[in-house]
Amino acid sequence: MNGLYSVRLVIAVVLSCCVFVACSTGKDLTTDTRSLQFSNRTEKLAFLARYLKRAPGLVDAEYAIWYQDNGHGGVPGPSDYDIRIIARVVPDSLDAWTEGLTQGSWTGTDLAWKDLMADTVAWRIASAAQLYRGPSKVLLVHDDEGIVLARYSSMPIELE
Repeated sequence: MNGLYSVRLVIAVVLSCCVFVACSTGKDLTTDTRSLQFSNRTEKLAFLARYLKRAPGLVDAEYAIWYQDNGHGGVPGPSDYDIRIIARVVPDSLDAWTEGLTQGSWTGTDLAWKDLMADTVAWRIASAAQLYRGPSKVLLVHDDEGIVLARYSSMPIELE
């Protein structure tokens, strides 16, 4: 009986190690980063691409990314995040940004993104925004300027 117990113990340890290794997602994505930290657009957009997997027609962006990668450690779980982006996009790509989202009415302001607009000339917005919502995301789209104000969050998103 002692030999059977030892074999079971070895099998349990090996299977536990395999599960632990399989649950590891590789590189830890935890960050609290703003686009102003980068010295050039190439580096800035490359960093953003790690967190924004789908950004059709992206020309330039300013952002604040807070991401807590909970995929590491003893018991991996879903990550927590709050990502705010101002994106200048090719006008033809605006439909791709809003695909699958629900359009709603919008009469508020863009104050949730004001701190990202360091260069107010480059990010001048005069047109009215169209609001789009989806699970864990809100987009304000300014068609005339080709600008998307996006917020992605694992927490409920409130706009003023």
